Amino acid sequence: MADPSAAVSDKAPNGKKRKKNEIDGDSFESLEIDINAPEPASKKALRKAKRAKAVSHPNEQDFGPTDRKKASKGNETLTSREPTSRSPYGIWIGNLPFFVSKEDLQKFLVSDTDNAIAPDQITRINLPQGTSKPGSAFQNKGFAYVDFLSADVVEKALHLSEKLVGGRRVLIKNSKDFQGRPQLTAKAPESNLPSTKRIFVGNLEFDVTKEDLEHHFEVCGPIHYVHVATFQDSGKCKGYAWVEFEQLSSAEGAMRGWVEISDPSTNAEKENNPAETGKFKKVKKRLWVNKMGGRKLRMEFAEDKATRYKKRYGKDSRSEVLADTEESAAHQRASDEKQERAEAHDDASKAKVGLKKLSKSKHSEHLRSGYSVASIQKLMGAITEGQGTKVTFD
Repeated sequence: MADPSAAVSDKAPNGKKRKKNEIDGDSFESLEIDINAPEPASKKALRKAKRAKAVSHPNEQDFGPTDRKKASKGNETLTSREPTSRSPYGIWIGNLPFFVSKEDLQKFLVSDTDNAIAPDQITRINLPQGTSKPGSAFQNKGFAYVDFLSADVVEKALHLSEKLVGGRRVLIKNSKDFQGRPQLTAKAPESNLPSTKRIFVGNLEFDVTKEDLEHHFEVCGPIHYVHVATFQDSGKCKGYAWVEFEQLSSAEGAMRGWVEISDPSTNAEKENNPAETGKFKKVKKRLWVNKMGGRKLRMEFAEDKATRYKKRYGKDSRSEVLADTEESAAHQRASDEKQERAEAHDDASKAKVGLKKLSKSKHSEHLRSGYSVASIQKLMGAITEGQGTKVTFD
C-alpha cells in the first residue's frame, strides 16, 4: 500500500505541485550547440531539390527495379564504347520526335534487317537536349549525331532515311554534307565613307544638348565643333548630331567605340610601392563611348565640309543636274509640240485640196449617198471655208 505521506510531500506547503527539479534536487542538463555545423536546409530549399531531382529523372517512377538496372547497363555500354577521339564517319538524323532517347535511336539503327548495323559499330550518339520547364518530361531538339567505326556503316545508315521513328519519317544525311545550308553573307561595313575628322552620331535622346555631347566625346580627343540638329519650335534635339574633332585619330577612336586611358589610382599605388620602382608598367583601362544615356549610338564617318559643299553647290551638285534635266525636258517638249503643229497643218492642207477637187466634180452638190458637201464636211469635222457675206453699215 502506498505511503500517503509520500504523496503529501510532493506538494508545496501552499498546495501547488512542485517542479521535478525541486523534487529530485537535480539541475537541467546544459544544451550544447555546434556553431561550425552547416545550417539545415529550409523547407523551400528541400522542395527545390526534390523538384530538380524529378526533372533530372522524370520517368524514374515508371521503371521497376529490373528496368532501371537494364537502362543503367545500356548507358554503361554506350559510354564504355565512346573513344577518346571522335570518329570521322558519322551521320546527322533530323525530324526526330522530341521524346526519343539514345536507346531508341540505337534500337532503330540495329533493328533493320536489310541494312544491319552491329551495336559495336556505333561509337557515339549525341542527342542534344532542349530546354524543359520544371516538372515537364525530357525533350530533345529534334536531331542527333551518330558516329560509326567505318564508312561502310555510314552507307548502310543512309539507306534508313525516310523510315519511321516514333511515327515520324526521319531524314538522315552524312555529317559532312552541308548541302541546303544557307550561305554566310559577309557583314557589311559600318561606314562606306573614308575616314574623316567629322562623324555622324545617331539614336540620341531628345533632351541631349551640345554640352552633353562635348562632355561625352572629350575623352577621345580635342573637339573642334559640335552641331546638333534641333526642332524649330521646341529647340530640342532631333535625335542626331555631328561631331568634328581636331585630329583624325580622335574620330577613329570614337568610331571604334572605346578609348584607352591610364588608370591613375592603380598607377599611383605602384609608383609609391618601392618594390616595384622601375619595374611597373602603366595600367590602361578601356572607356566605352558607344553608349549614351543607356542607348547604343549609331556612328559613322561624315563627309568633309568641302566635299559636302561641292556636292550641293558645285558643278556636280544635285541642283545643277536637276536644272540640266529640266532644260533638256523643256527642249524635248517644245520639239514635240512643233512637230504636232506641223502634222496638223499638213492634214489641214490635204483636206483643203480634197475639198477643192470635190467641188469641181460634176456631182459636187449631191453625192450618191444623198448628203451634200456641206453636210459631209460637218460630219467629218473638216475645216471649211467661210461662205457668208460681210454686212456693212453705212
